[in-house]
Amino acid sequence: MYTLFRRYFLGGLLLLCVWLWAACSKSNSGNGAAVTRVDATVQPLRFMLDNNSAFSNFDTLMKVSGYMDSLGKGRSYTLLVPDNTAFINAGIGIDSLLALPKDSLRLFVGNHILPGVVTTDLVPQTITNPLTAVNGQTLYLSKPLISSYVYQYPDLLRQYQHTLHVNGIKVTLTDQKAVDGILHTLHFPLRLTVPSVARYLLSQPQYSLYVAGLRKFNLFDQLDSAGPFTIFPCPNDAMIAYGMTLDRINSDTFDLEHYTPWLFTSGILDSRTFMSDFTDAQLPNNNTGYTRYGTMQYGYGDYGQADPIMSIQITNYTSPLGPNYSIYNNIGPTANSHLKDQQPALNGVIMPLDKILVYPDSVYITH
Repeated sequence: MYTLFRRYFLGGLLLLCVWLWAACSKSNSGNGAAVTRVDATVQPLRFMLDNNSAFSNFDTLMKVSGYMDSLGKGRSYTLLVPDNTAFINAGIGIDSLLALPKDSLRLFVGNHILPGVVTTDLVPQTITNPLTAVNGQTLYLSKPLISSYVYQYPDLLRQYQHTLHVNGIKVTLTDQKAVDGILHTLHFPLRLTVPSVARYLLSQPQYSLYVAGLRKFNLFDQLDSAGPFTIFPCPNDAMIAYGMTLDRINSDTFDLEHYTPWLFTSGILDSRTFMSDFTDAQLPNNNTGYTRYGTMQYGYGDYGQADPIMSIQITNYTSPLGPNYSIYNNIGPTANSHLKDQQPALNGVIMPLDKILVYPDSVYITH
């Protein structure tokens, strides 16, 4: 694991620098002009970047990082281009990126370049299809499983056939053909992959209480293993708001003898599930995570908002009159996760929440 951490340390460091510096930066060069196809005639990728004002930020990053010099040299590439609006939506200032050391900038920019030509029709209609970017990191492409739409919504069939997600980020304009490859436009820039879910949580002070709770319930160490895991952490202020202070977590009564594991396992899925996968995979009955304690109800739809959000609520059920007469009870608040905060890891995905998933009192074991 030490070797793995050392190998990806630069990526993790860059992640922290990029988003920390971006939060402090108020400069976004370029504007939010709508992306248009450059010309009816197929042009080289470099021409497409140079001659579309909506790509000016990424065009600059390509040139400064040195990747622009790789184009037009007899090889084909797929560019995953966040337009200027994508940087604005993510709150990332271009000046913050340009202030990075060149090696770090190349790592970030290289995360948006795939070798070869990857058109939408070449991506299977399923989730998490792995492809390797030129920086060596794995990206996961997905398309909706459209079988249920064929009969119910035939007019949407063509739209769903040309819907593409990369690490859960929507491609807003697909398959812009070039002489030397293909270009897709992204809604957000792609975050770099961190070494593991566990190491990411440890690097973020706002999750210290959440980590303490996972450790108390013997759930934390697994998050540094191969996985995959999808985890929904909540920040310290959300934990404190519902009474889960450090003193309570460290007490003798905060354990598996007094609370069911659903207090924390409700937010841990044994899968690599990006936010768009909740709709692309068409999970049954709009829920996932069935257990004897309850289920996760979710609501998500990317309808062109600048900041798409997924809402989650944990529900349990009882059947006092038999299996056909279940009574559902919400055992936690409605928690929200922002698509732009979704963080990929080598062993899964982190989806930060604004609230806890389960009220502690709702899973208290009465002795």
